[in-house]
Amino acid sequence: MFLAGSKLLVRRALDGEDSIGIADPFLKMGDIKKSDKFWMFLHPGTITSLRHEWIHPEIDKEQKFSSESEQWLMEFASKWNMRYDEMLAGAQEEGGYTVARDLDLHSAGELDPGDEQLFWHHAEIVLGQKFSDEHKREFQWSCSC
Repeated sequence: MFLAGSKLLVRRALDGEDSIGIADPFLKMGDIKKSDKFWMFLHPGTITSLRHEWIHPEIDKEQKFSSESEQWLMEFASKWNMRYDEMLAGAQEEGGYTVARDLDLHSAGELDPGDEQLFWHHAEIVLGQKFSDEHKREFQWSCSC
């Protein structure tokens, strides 16, 4: 299944969920690890149009945000080239962190003015929990450089 807001990040379908395809059955590397890249084979007959580009209803459906906060966080993650799911998972962890890929980000001071406060405001709404000032201070903003 594709993660919300992404056409690149997938997770294993849970029991009872319909999958839209299978991971490359010819892989020789064993289990697919987090952040591995692989080909996904879509189930036959599920692509609704095929030309020089393809459309799949589960991949190309219009992104619907459940809230303004989710939309803000998705746009923030995209702007900094962060993985949305990892960014929110890191926000919940004690001493957590998030990584801006291919962009320099060495601390919260390099974010746009007010974005750190907005991040925590929206994260608390989306995650449904309050974070202490200490938790927020310990959160690390980093890059992949």
